[in-house]
Amino acid sequence: MSVRAWNVRAAAVALVFLTLSAFLPWELSGDLIPYRTPGVRLSPRLADSGGVAILACAVLTAWAIVGCVRGRESAFKSLRAFALLAFALLVVQFADVFRRGPQFNSEVGAPVPDFGLYLALACSLVLIVESFVKERRVAA
Repeated sequence: MSVRAWNVRAAAVALVFLTLSAFLPWELSGDLIPYRTPGVRLSPRLADSGGVAILACAVLTAWAIVGCVRGRESAFKSLRAFALLAFALLVVQFADVFRRGPQFNSEVGAPVPDFGLYLALACSLVLIVESFVKERRVAA
């Protein structure tokens, strides 16, 4: 199996986890009763905390991965761009959670990032790494 095939498989797995992490809790706030805010909440009504943009990037990244499977060389450039865009959006979301912390004067109950945001950041980093790794010939 070639390096490119492994890259595409790893990128596909990271994309699945990135999509799932958009529905997991991204922010934890509250003191006695913790309140978790997901990236996208579907019930009782649709609410967005930044997850819809990540889902849009995930759809575009899936399109780029399909192009990589079909052998288009330009698809890897698209994969890089969409992975970097998703990472940039997640860093902004991460910074926004910490930006709102001083409003609470470091009291108990200030918002902190939750595991869904950490998982999304890790998956976007895997997508970035897989889009930059290239197959190289090694002389024996």
